[in-house]
Amino acid sequence: MSEKDVMEEEQRLCEEFLYLLDRGNTLLAGLRDLSDFGTSWETYFHRCFEIYARLWKFQQQHRAVLEKKELYGLQRWEIGEIASKIGQLYYHYYLRTSDTAFLQEAYLFYDAIRSRQYFKGIIKIRSPALLVKELRYYARFVVVCLLLERQKTARELVGELTHIITDYARYLSASEAQEWQLVLQEITLFLQADAPIMVKDIPDFSFAHRRLPTRSRSPVAKKPILGTVILCCSRNQLVKFSELSLDGFRMMLAFENEIASPNQPKSEKPSPNPSKYILYRPTVSTLLQYVASAQKEARENSALVLYVSADGEKGFSMRSGSDPHPRPYSKGGIMLRPEAKPETPASGLYVSKDCLYSDDLLPFLRRPLLFIIDSDNSGSFTSLSSTIFGAPILVLASPHRSLPGLLEPEQAGSLFSFFLSDPVSAFCFTISRSVMTAQYYDELQSIATSMFEKLNNSISTMSDLPMAFSFFSQDDYLRNIICRFVFASTVLSCYVGKGEPTPAHIPKSQPKAPNQLLQHDSVIVGIKALAAKLGALSEFKFDLPIAGAPPQHSTK
Repeated sequence: MSEKDVMEEEQRLCEEFLYLLDRGNTLLAGLRDLSDFGTSWETYFHRCFEIYARLWKFQQQHRAVLEKKELYGLQRWEIGEIASKIGQLYYHYYLRTSDTAFLQEAYLFYDAIRSRQYFKGIIKIRSPALLVKELRYYARFVVVCLLLERQKTARELVGELTHIITDYARYLSASEAQEWQLVLQEITLFLQADAPIMVKDIPDFSFAHRRLPTRSRSPVAKKPILGTVILCCSRNQLVKFSELSLDGFRMMLAFENEIASPNQPKSEKPSPNPSKYILYRPTVSTLLQYVASAQKEARENSALVLYVSADGEKGFSMRSGSDPHPRPYSKGGIMLRPEAKPETPASGLYVSKDCLYSDDLLPFLRRPLLFIIDSDNSGSFTSLSSTIFGAPILVLASPHRSLPGLLEPEQAGSLFSFFLSDPVSAFCFTISRSVMTAQYYDELQSIATSMFEKLNNSISTMSDLPMAFSFFSQDDYLRNIICRFVFASTVLSCYVGKGEPTPAHIPKSQPKAPNQLLQHDSVIVGIKALAAKLGALSEFKFDLPIAGAPPQHSTK
């Protein structure tokens, strides 16, 4: 080829690179406009992956040409930006599919950016827009590390981010610098709250026990019934990072399988995780739209899980004494948008258009629904039942009040959600045992694993459970949640270390969990073993009645 032909070919390569770069940016920006439902988003994502695969391969093959200053002058930070966007694409696909393989791919790209130092030295350019790109990369990488339970890497990233924000502050506007200081504060508090147990011999110990363990699966082959999980977090004051609250984060992991190792045989790999939607302070209409759409797209006899964490809004009778004429919404509800101001109409009933009431969910009781309500007014939803339309309905309701002496939910997250996601750590937190060695913690986890295995196997074979419990216990994820609920209820019913338990401090369910669950031998033996190991056996009384259990009409 002549020199002119070479120059033309190199120019063409630069133009093709710019086309791929612009096309990728356009497609990635369009992700936010995609519908969460239907199937059109899958095609769109595949187009994004195809473009970015071509772009990444193209810059690898033609790096020497693209780096020529007289043609394009490709910089290392530009390669880092492309890699960051590919990681972002994989992360968004994980959110859509709940497939942790894509989360791991996001980690690989983010980690490569860090190890190869693609953003090193960008401060010399003194471009605020470019500096913010690196800061966003760090924030996204921290989230991915948290979801993969790589706490050590997450803490290292926070340390690096602290120095970077300090160095960049003089180049950012006052508002941007203040915003990133707030982001750093949120991340730091989130990490502290997510690790209430201090493992003194391993400072960066990972509490990787929140996902569904392989051994928690039913010994009897049953068809999974869980279709979709909707997680709604709306508390006024909560531990959060961006729009990911601590409670929502914990519950996300509770509805995922343990991440399979690369060498794990295909026959042993678990079934796909259920799809999840994470909503942060939605309007009531938005939440109900998601519930309706999820049920519309659900297969026959599949179940929907609706988890809502929100502050309670008391009804008329709770504010002004007993209501002589009970009216709709008189029990109050939960505030989905806490910044909104409730309205008091002429009837005198205290209501709000941003408050979710139990009657709002009545149309959705035609299909199987497991409703997990974490609120100080959770009792207002225990009237929901299977008797209306005959479909299996199970309500798992949090205690109305926190145990005295424990950190409030806005400091450490909800204790109820903690038990449902990480029961051993929640147990230690409840009885104020927060410092131990890694070996000690693993021994506690071993005790709990044995307890839950026995309870899992027993539930799978129980023939006289209430219809709702029997139906939902067919699914591995939901049976795991039920087992953790039973454990939490029994622990909080028997724990007297902070005073005699009252009904307000104990979770409840509708229908009520039977005694054969709440007083199951494996649960009582497991709690005694955990308490004895922690030197807290004297802080439990096992002869107390288990709150929430229906009365027994027979004697032995």
